[in-house]
Amino acid sequence: MERARRRLARYVAAGAVRLEPGMWRLAALEHPAFDARPYRRALDAMAREVQNRAAIYSDPLDRARVLVDYLGRELGYTGDIESYTSPDNVFLHRTIERKRGLPLTLCALYAAVARRAGLRTGLLPLPGHVMLRLYGRERNLIVDPFHGGEARTQEALREYLAEHGLQFRPVWFQRAPDDVLLRRQVANLRNSLVGIGRVDRARRLSAVLALFAPRAGEDGARDDE
Repeated sequence: MERARRRLARYVAAGAVRLEPGMWRLAALEHPAFDARPYRRALDAMAREVQNRAAIYSDPLDRARVLVDYLGRELGYTGDIESYTSPDNVFLHRTIERKRGLPLTLCALYAAVARRAGLRTGLLPLPGHVMLRLYGRERNLIVDPFHGGEARTQEALREYLAEHGLQFRPVWFQRAPDDVLLRRQVANLRNSLVGIGRVDRARRLSAVLALFAPRAGEDGARDDE
C-alpha cells in the first residue's frame, strides 16, 4: 500500500487532478498490481451502447436520460444499503463489477460513461450524498444514481439539507471540481478502513488528504457519500 500511497500523493501534489484517473490510483492502494484497462474498456462499451441508443434524440437532456435508463434501470447500478461502509463501495472498479457503490462512486461511474458518450454532466457535492446534474439545451435535471437514477428537484434537496440541520449553500448545487471530489473519495476510503479496523492504513491516507488545497464552501460537508 505504501508505494501506491506515495504515487497517489504525488498525483495530488502535482495538481491538475482528474477524478477517474485518481480513482484508479485509489484502487492500487488495495491491489498493487491493479490494471485499470479492463474497467476502462467496460466503461467504453457502456458509452457506445448509450451513444447508439441516444442517436435518435437531438436534445442533450433526452440523450442523457438514455444514460440513466441504461445504467440505472437496465444494468441495475444502485446504492449498496446492506454494506454501505465497505471499502468495495469506494472503489470504482468494484462498483463496476458489483453494480453497487456509494453515491459519489456511482456518480463518478455515470459521469465517466457520459463523458465517453459525449454527454455533459456535473457532480453536485451535497453533504453526505453526491448527486448528478444532466445538462440539456434549455433545461437541466438532477438525478440520484444511488437510487437507480431517480430524478430529484431542488426543493427536495433543500428539504434533505434541512432534515440534516444544514442551510442551503449555492456551492452544493454547482458542479464540483475534480480535486474536491477526489478528496472526498479519499476521505470515504479512510473512513471505511477505520470502520473495519484498519486504522494504520487509514492514518496514512490522512497525509494524502492534507495535500489537497482547501476550497471555500467545503466546511460542513460530510464524507459518507
